[in-house]
Amino acid sequence: MFTHRMFSSCVALTITAAALNAQQREPSPPTLILVGGKVFTADSTRPWAEAVALRDERIVAVGANRDIVKLAGPATQRVDVGGRVIVPGFNDAHAHVGCWNSSVVPLLSSNDPMPDPPFAVLADSLRAVVPRTPEGTWLAAIVGRTAFEDHTARRVTLDQIAPRHPVALVLVGGHEGLLNSAALRVLGVRDTARDPVGGSYEREPGSARLNGLLHEYAIFSATRRFCSLEADSTLVRALHSQGRDWLRLGITSIQSFNHLLDPARLMRTVQAAELPQRVRIIPMPSTSATGRNLDEWKTALALPRVARNAAGGSITVSGVKWILDGTPIERGAAHRTVYRDRPGHFGKLNFPPDTIRAILLEARAARQQALLHAGGDSTLAVILDVMEKTGGAPVWRAERVRIEHGDALLPDLQGRARDLAMIVVQNPTHFALPGLLSVTYDSATTAAFQPLRTLVSAGIPVALGADAMGAAMSPFLNIMFATTHPNNPGEALTREQAVTAYTRGSAYAEMAEAEKGTLAPGMLADLAVLSQDIFTVPAPQLAATTSVLTVIGGRIVHDELTTTGAAVKRR
Repeated sequence: MFTHRMFSSCVALTITAAALNAQQREPSPPTLILVGGKVFTADSTRPWAEAVALRDERIVAVGANRDIVKLAGPATQRVDVGGRVIVPGFNDAHAHVGCWNSSVVPLLSSNDPMPDPPFAVLADSLRAVVPRTPEGTWLAAIVGRTAFEDHTARRVTLDQIAPRHPVALVLVGGHEGLLNSAALRVLGVRDTARDPVGGSYEREPGSARLNGLLHEYAIFSATRRFCSLEADSTLVRALHSQGRDWLRLGITSIQSFNHLLDPARLMRTVQAAELPQRVRIIPMPSTSATGRNLDEWKTALALPRVARNAAGGSITVSGVKWILDGTPIERGAAHRTVYRDRPGHFGKLNFPPDTIRAILLEARAARQQALLHAGGDSTLAVILDVMEKTGGAPVWRAERVRIEHGDALLPDLQGRARDLAMIVVQNPTHFALPGLLSVTYDSATTAAFQPLRTLVSAGIPVALGADAMGAAMSPFLNIMFATTHPNNPGEALTREQAVTAYTRGSAYAEMAEAEKGTLAPGMLADLAVLSQDIFTVPAPQLAATTSVLTVIGGRIVHDELTTTGAAVKRR
């Protein structure tokens, strides 16, 4: 018999279940809210807001102060940013990390190669440094083109000055280097060495003896061997210090090419450095005299797809990068028109078109993104031809083939690049190299060189990265150059476009736009609160910007705001 008591019990159980379901459906309060700001979301549907709410590692709301404050609970941490700008965490789409050699003695007082010292100045510096430096110590400098145009800039000259010190002069950009005999010996490069595929060793006239000049994949391999000389402990300390600098710059993601260390060692040192950032390691295989080292790439891809460290940072391994030509600095970028200052010279492809075809198809077969250094318009034309002849847009649009630099993606190539959904990753610090264009290209090419604004207008995805280390890695310095473009002012971006390219654009370039790059509900809570308003300050002041509060995955990992008197409250 169904009694009144039984009925009451059923009603009570029903009410209790309903209450529990309601509690389960009602979201818990945010763990952190940032209010009183000028929020640039990089989300085209809602580019501006005042406040952001975070729950654990995700963003749960973006909107007006009054609406975000209402979401707070008793345990919610509240930070009033005092009118400061909040942006998505910066994502450097083109970095090279992992190599520091603490024992190197610089030959120049600054590693800035501009103004470009002649070789005679470097030789004088070397003469001064050698007597006061212990034998066996590396002596090195990053130099400009002028030094290498001197016919005396050869191994034999360096040997006369520094017979017992390894000496390395590396052309800015890293595509050419000059080593003395001691350096070649330490790095295991003998006179009998055969040219690696995609690179070369220069030799003395009429002799098999190397003259010390190394080009493309020859200098890349030597650089990796140089980096391998340093102990893991030194690399870890240097990387940990660099990571702190990135936090002060609001950099929350790094996409790093691994030509400086083998991928396994780079992953090991990044993990040990306990970086809180999200680090993407992009394999960059070396070559030998017999071909490209594809086994090296396969070994890299066999590493754990995602690894984490004690600081909560993540490390992923994906993609493959190949350097298809050089740069305008050493006149190595392959162009369809002759270099103005070198009659009859068009630059040179590192690999023939058939190899470029294989590179693209290998990456697609492995379901890995292809990232291609292409400095010249001839190189870009070859890439486009290969993609169009191997299936065109239906095959390649989903692959998101990346062009690193793309300085010579000229107007007649842009429509084809857009149709194939190619991504261009630009490096704005390159826009400040003085005098390069006037001696390198004809006037028509110069007018369209280093495109940026026209790429965005054409619908070609653009991402930004520094392609540098130290102070030059600052997103704010790069935003300054992207929005002024000293070499080609007509191609300058707006500040909103530049920040979008450095955040949402860089996330898209690594196929992560569903997770990061914008401040919107559901996205990873990676953001930076800035020391000044980068959307309104005069351009020369942009480079002085820092992040006063950096958040990665909802955790405050760098804080100069709440520790200096800003309001932090519990609701």
